[in-house]
Amino acid sequence: MRHSKIVSVVLAVILFLLPACQGVASSLGASGSEPGRAELSFSLPELPAPSIVSASGMEPQETLGGQYANVRDFGAQGDARYHYPLGKRGGETDPSQYTGWFWTGHFVRLVVADYYEKYKGEDSGEYVDVYQVIPDSAAPSEKQVRLSEINPGQNYQPEEGDLVVRYTAADEKKSVYATDDSAAFEEALKQGNGCLYLPEGDYMISQLTAAKIQDISGPGRIWLKEWWGGVLWYLIYGWSELLEYQGYGWIDAEHFHNETWRSMHWVTVKPEVNGYRSSADFTEDKDSPCIEYLFDETRDNVNVWLTIAPAVPEEQFPEEITICVGSDLAAYYSLKGKAEWRRATSGGVGGALYHSSWSGSGRGLPEENWVDKGEWTEITVPKESFFSPVEGVETNIWYLHCWSAENSSLLGQPVEFTKSCARVWVKDPSMDHFLICAVGGDMRSPYWKRPTNEYYIHEAYRGGDRYLTSQPQSFCAYNVKDECFDQYFPAG
Repeated sequence: MRHSKIVSVVLAVILFLLPACQGVASSLGASGSEPGRAELSFSLPELPAPSIVSASGMEPQETLGGQYANVRDFGAQGDARYHYPLGKRGGETDPSQYTGWFWTGHFVRLVVADYYEKYKGEDSGEYVDVYQVIPDSAAPSEKQVRLSEINPGQNYQPEEGDLVVRYTAADEKKSVYATDDSAAFEEALKQGNGCLYLPEGDYMISQLTAAKIQDISGPGRIWLKEWWGGVLWYLIYGWSELLEYQGYGWIDAEHFHNETWRSMHWVTVKPEVNGYRSSADFTEDKDSPCIEYLFDETRDNVNVWLTIAPAVPEEQFPEEITICVGSDLAAYYSLKGKAEWRRATSGGVGGALYHSSWSGSGRGLPEENWVDKGEWTEITVPKESFFSPVEGVETNIWYLHCWSAENSSLLGQPVEFTKSCARVWVKDPSMDHFLICAVGGDMRSPYWKRPTNEYYIHEAYRGGDRYLTSQPQSFCAYNVKDECFDQYFPAG
């Protein structure tokens, strides 16, 4: 038996080297009717297929690929064919305290419908169509809609005279939700030691299950069921229809080890930090990377920002911690039709980095806490700066926000996509895993174009949170569409 295994390994090595000399073309493709799937073509040496562990208990073969459990053998359905924002808001328990975020649904069968939400802007009609609700007996004009024709969004009770905005979302009563394959994946993960084979299909699972996956192979894709949809604030202030949303949280074997893709599509450490145990826990916070954007002529500056927060309770946190931010912190943009990144900002201490809470209330650190090291900036933050009561804010945890400086105005330019990049680490190796960090970016309208004092960000995106360690890590967030990803982020 031992001899046969050695022979198998030797043969596998020979099979691996032979095609590498010849060059074998391989390609992956998918129907263009399904969102998020791009046509890929590339050349690779032909590798031996990974060993597939069957639920029947058959002895798997040993190959260079290791042992991969076939999720279909454990009952996975893979029927999450469609993905669309829901006609309700995530995490909402009190109509006066809604989060403003839409959930995304994953469906076997999808039916969409138009919904109406009450308009809350200061004026009407400058950005999108705003309609007035009129009695059924009246004849509607172009900007009016009869009361009986209103299909209200969640927690909206329409009345005559209301100003409303319209958006399209999934009709939950007529659509059919996809199967939750989390339980099947959990069993397959045990059998395959974290390595899974995905036959053709779209598998919806929880981020809690996805976090346990070590590797995947096969043509199938995984979708995360707790992913967020677009942002409601822009809608109710009349700035847009429900914003175009990309990055629904999906991954396949081709992208599984791509850190840039994973930063916007895959799981984060927030569930682990927050102690999540079920999908219901995700309704209380926005714990997925997100992209929402509306390109129009009002945009101006593109910003890059970091959000650094404690990963442990106050009693476990050190008295102070020093964070290092690379001087190459920057935002980039591309012009329509050109897959070329142009730098729009510069990093550094001079006005670029400051300390604030999510409420926007600033808390400046002493000047001596900021040390410019040339290639990076060291920021020493005392414990009390991260844990201190803030008036009007529910949590007492503060966040370190690092923003870009010397922003170039992009007003009037045909900007297509933007991205934000940063290198971040902690100075002391003993402080590993005490902080989490995410990078994000946005594009804002100039002051003279803003109809309100709040919610003037027109494009926004945020990557997944990761633990900070003494090893410098590259963080990246972007709003590039999935079908354009390989063009803007080529492999290698």
